[in-house]
Amino acid sequence: MKEAIGLAVFAMVTVFSIGMAVGRRIDAPVLTVLLLFGMVSGWGIAHHDWVRQVQFQVPGFELFQTQINQIKDDALYEMKKSASTEREAIAALLATSEELRQKLSNEGKPRKTSPRRSRPRKRALRSVSCAPRKQASRCRSPATS
Repeated sequence: MKEAIGLAVFAMVTVFSIGMAVGRRIDAPVLTVLLLFGMVSGWGIAHHDWVRQVQFQVPGFELFQTQINQIKDDALYEMKKSASTEREAIAALLATSEELRQKLSNEGKPRKTSPRRSRPRKRALRSVSCAPRKQASRCRSPATS
């Protein structure tokens, strides 16, 4: 099938080129270019699988490619190494923060005192009289409480 399509493209370009040359619309150099184009395009269509497998390589490109791969591998190794170091540091910080949280929660717990003990203190504070000033009317006296 590929060969038939390639031959058809070559035939169309050839017929078109020869028709233009006979009608004196194109010169010999242009006719040559069109015929070469028809042959190359027909051959390329017919041998499409082979053309896809051809690898065009620049000399010395493999050395350049291996150097790039080595640099990439080194960079990935360094990033993984720094990530694991940072992971360990974060784990240590989390452990320290957990210890501190537990210490604070243990120290921050209010001592159990009976409400009866706190009441006399409040009464004692209420019984303190105000200094004799103009604002003495605002102070409570022990007799009014």
